[in-house]
Amino acid sequence: MAAFRDQIILGALPDLCRSLFGKESFSELSPEDKTEFMRQIRFRFSADVNQIARVCGLSYADAARMMDCG
Repeated sequence: MAAFRDQIILGALPDLCRSLFGKESFSELSPEDKTEFMRQIRFRFSADVNQIARVCGLSYADAARMMDCG
């Protein structure tokens, strides 16, 4: 079970994106930055790959591939 609801994470994503990368949204990030951003979501919110995929607007397969977790 996720530690935070999707809505909470979604509300925090713009600030996290700005503070880490100086960008306004996930879609503006480079592939390497997207991977780091997803790792930060996992660490900061105790999110699993399913939840990270949902809040980032990716498929599970794409999120798992980018995060190298199968």
